[in-house]
Amino acid sequence: MNKQAGQSAQFQGAVENRLYVVLHGLVCLIDDQAGDFTGHLIDRGNVHFYLAGNFGAENPIHRNDALTLHGVDQRGAESLDPSKNAVLKKAQPNHGGVSARSTISLPHPNKIYHFVCGDVDGLVSDMDNELVPPASVISGTRVFQYSFQDFNTVQLLRQDNSVFWQCPTPSPVNTPQGTIAVAILEVYNEPPQDLGSTAAGHNRKEFNDSLAFMQAKSVELIEAAADPVDCDPLPPGLTEDQVCSLDVRDLVAAHLQGKLDEQTDELRFAVRFGKKKGGGGGTQVCGGANGILG
Repeated sequence: MNKQAGQSAQFQGAVENRLYVVLHGLVCLIDDQAGDFTGHLIDRGNVHFYLAGNFGAENPIHRNDALTLHGVDQRGAESLDPSKNAVLKKAQPNHGGVSARSTISLPHPNKIYHFVCGDVDGLVSDMDNELVPPASVISGTRVFQYSFQDFNTVQLLRQDNSVFWQCPTPSPVNTPQGTIAVAILEVYNEPPQDLGSTAAGHNRKEFNDSLAFMQAKSVELIEAAADPVDCDPLPPGLTEDQVCSLDVRDLVAAHLQGKLDEQTDELRFAVRFGKKKGGGGGTQVCGGANGILG
């Protein structure tokens, strides 16, 4: 039996094969509107973890890795929503003082979901109108949704065409429209622990560094977001621990597995907003700016 035949038999009756690529933290997305998205993992030294792979079994992304997603269906039509992302109208990746540690190239998806969101309305200075309006919310987690035909061909490849990640066997998920087969790729550029009193300064700096990386002239985050925002509902096949920040992932996972008896305010906050209590997408959770290549 060939791979395609095996895949078709295994998911006979599935109305869709779906891949979620979950981008956590400081992944500066630059949209080449004639081509693909490039996610630049801005270098934060050893303060951040740089990971990609299956949930809970991710592998390190090494310096200078240039990864590309292969095997999904034809290019989708979705672009970044400027009401949930800070999007620079004209971005040029800079190879100067602020650098990308590694990159991931992604086709335009069918849909984009937003989680771990924070209100920055009135907190961003944009004197020369360089941002696509309204730039009122930033998102610490973006999820790109794709469809595919054969999971065996869905891979994340390095620049030498070696396989960094192989799509696992998808899981069946029941929806009102029928059963879908779901696979998930996690990508992290985040701190693995609570940064405490340094979080606001850390995230303000990384947001502004992402702007410097794209050569913005006068845009600046004046103050880190303090108010969390509910953005999108979870799509079928994703759970709260798969979209939350890395520093609360184990806590949220333990809750979902029924391992926690006490339902504290901190736990309820982490499950709902995907982060520790104390701020929005710009505080503790990394959320940088993005741009349109130009």
